[in-house]
Amino acid sequence: MIDNALKEHNQVIAINGLKGLIKVTQKSGLGLAKGIYLLKKIWKEFDLEENFEDAAYIELGVHKHTVDRYVDVWAMYATNSVPKEYVDRLQQHNIKTQIPIANAIAQGYEIKEPEWGKLADATDFSEVSTIIREDVKGKEPRKG
Repeated sequence: MIDNALKEHNQVIAINGLKGLIKVTQKSGLGLAKGIYLLKKIWKEFDLEENFEDAAYIELGVHKHTVDRYVDVWAMYATNSVPKEYVDRLQQHNIKTQIPIANAIAQGYEIKEPEWGKLADATDFSEVSTIIREDVKGKEPRKG
């Protein structure tokens, strides 16, 4: 796509191609979260001695904490913990950006209406983490 943009002397070709890659990356993270969540739900059906987290860690090559985090991310959608009007906007975020929200829900914190709007409008992981830490959990801002 870069070569094509150069050949055509049109940067839009490269920009559109890169935008497409960003969308694929965002969707693949959420798709992986959904797949891991669903596999965990049905794991006992396979009558295996190995627990799900160990098997996922070994077979998928991702850390156990990553498995847990991804399960929590999809769980917040599967259990309708996210108000309907914010689901699409939140799912547009990178999977990493959704993890602090899912962790807060899994820890039993209640996210109220104004915070949902802020989280949906947040632009990055740092902003989401700050909203969760300060507005949802009521903790002091980090120094520095």
